[in-house]
Amino acid sequence: MQDRAIANSSDVEFAGPSIANPAVGEGDIPAIDEFLAGLGRPGPMVWPTDLAPVSASAVMQRVNFHGVVHQLHARLPELANFPAGLLQDLRKAAALQALWEESHRATLVHVLELFHAAGIDVLVMKGTALAYSLYPSAAARSRTDSDLLVRKEQLARAREILGECGYDCLAQGRIFQESWWADSGIGFVHSFDLHWQVTNMPALRRLFDVEECFARSRPLPKLCGSARGTDPVTTFMQGCVNQSLHEHYGYYVDGEKLKGTVRLIWLLDNHLLASSFSQEDWSELTGSVMQRHLAPICLAMLEQTVSLFGTQVPQATLEQWRAAPSTNWVTHYIGTANGFSRFRSDLQGCPDMRSRFDLVTARLCPGRDQMRERFPDLGDWPLPILYLLRLVAGPFRLLARRSRS
Repeated sequence: MQDRAIANSSDVEFAGPSIANPAVGEGDIPAIDEFLAGLGRPGPMVWPTDLAPVSASAVMQRVNFHGVVHQLHARLPELANFPAGLLQDLRKAAALQALWEESHRATLVHVLELFHAAGIDVLVMKGTALAYSLYPSAAARSRTDSDLLVRKEQLARAREILGECGYDCLAQGRIFQESWWADSGIGFVHSFDLHWQVTNMPALRRLFDVEECFARSRPLPKLCGSARGTDPVTTFMQGCVNQSLHEHYGYYVDGEKLKGTVRLIWLLDNHLLASSFSQEDWSELTGSVMQRHLAPICLAMLEQTVSLFGTQVPQATLEQWRAAPSTNWVTHYIGTANGFSRFRSDLQGCPDMRSRFDLVTARLCPGRDQMRERFPDLGDWPLPILYLLRLVAGPFRLLARRSRS
């Protein structure tokens, strides 16, 4: 299964094997999610009796969405009253995830070593940086790709190397990043999101300075000798921003758009990062959060993490974040329902005319991935026809919004 974030957000996660799942009934989702939340609590996990009629594959759909195949598999000795079919699917998914990780690491290390030999500075970000720094095994951090940050002046050479390695560039209608992918030959697709800004949303670009990220980077020896990743403070803030974006704008899983749900694997990221912080780290994080006006967003994600995992957080940190204004330019950008307002903010946030041109082009002519998300049943139609359908549908959506208001 592959899942994708929307709204130009790129934190794509590996969520286990592809399983032909029936849709989970909306009434079953809260009960399943509450059961899975038991991963954050001590004691045995008991299968709820009111979930007995739900098929194992339907439950695996939620397990895959939350990215907790490995975590649930690790609790097998504590599972009580589980359907046999679910146990079988869980073991299969965990084995497939471990196999993907082994294959992905080999190709990632190869790319990193080629970059290093060519004098290209590169940082590993997001899920892969966490997988090889905080998780007991890299396979425990589910994802579908690796995010790599390079300097813009080294972008052309980085592209050349990926092309020489057999990777193809997917034009996804985004700026500040592009996706490169290749077939592994053993049933997996390996992809890299190549970034030259930390975030691909121009309005939020000033939150994270590329040179500062390189200066603060940390080695990732569990990955390879040349690997470096973003520092924990930056990783925590970047994760909270991405989580908030996904929560507001939705997350695609098997073509279905899900909104208002925070994945358990993201909260586990927060828990592991917060648990690794020293008092000095908390002080540094608080200073960075306040400076960037991220207190409301980081507080919301941290409070959910504490609620689930009982994460230990300095009381002074919580009090300071709670005392910060609950709304600011960041929360307005992420929380606004007005797409034109976000577009205008992104246009103002572009650093040059080329970025503005790319943004307008992406807005007028989205990539095939975006059009498939918009018209999932017509994804194989020619792009010009999909653009025409999008143009025709626009006035009807506007009229519908006005009638509701």
